[in-house]
Amino acid sequence: MLELHWPDAPTSIRILLFCLSLALIWAIIRALNLAWRLFSVRRKRMSIEDLRSDSIRPDVFAESAFANQVRFEPISAGNTQPDKSRGTADDRVVLQALRIADIKFRYIFGSSKMKTAALKRLLWLTALVSSFVLVSSAVPTWREFAFNSKLTGVEALLEAMPRLFDWASFALAACTILCVIWASLERTLLRRQVCWQYFYSRTSNELSSDGWKSDTLQAPTEK
Repeated sequence: MLELHWPDAPTSIRILLFCLSLALIWAIIRALNLAWRLFSVRRKRMSIEDLRSDSIRPDVFAESAFANQVRFEPISAGNTQPDKSRGTADDRVVLQALRIADIKFRYIFGSSKMKTAALKRLLWLTALVSSFVLVSSAVPTWREFAFNSKLTGVEALLEAMPRLFDWASFALAACTILCVIWASLERTLLRRQVCWQYFYSRTSNELSSDGWKSDTLQAPTEK
């Protein structure tokens, strides 16, 4: 059974365990804050038609897309042929709103990416500091058994190893939790980015008259 051995732990180990607790608390708070934006639930899922009807602001549409509350359905879903009636004045207004939403989405994604990057740096910092402290505490812990008891050097080493492994296991558990939090958030962020990029690129191309002209150009035939 794992034990902290707090009364017998060196000062460096006590500081390490305290810092590990603070790091986990900070990471969990940061993850919950980011998860709130990634998984916030609205009453209904939105679509590009909400922008067309002007029932929602572009910034809110971007926040909903980031929270996976937008139906990423292209305008011509199921239709493989370009719709030559596109590019109207109404479509240009929707396209402008969609571009504003894209700017807002990029800002939200960038700020969230910075938060996940901070979690990744915390993970590496925790692993490096834990390794350094545990290695530097190995000799003092061995000396404590060797000089304060009637044990030989090998017997003192065998007595000290379980205690060192217990301390190392807490550091490993903290690093594992940080890694799971960071990897889960990073994966979710990348999925949201890929979905949005596909939706924005295809929808903006469908709404733009220039996009349809480029789609309908044919390669010159050889004579």
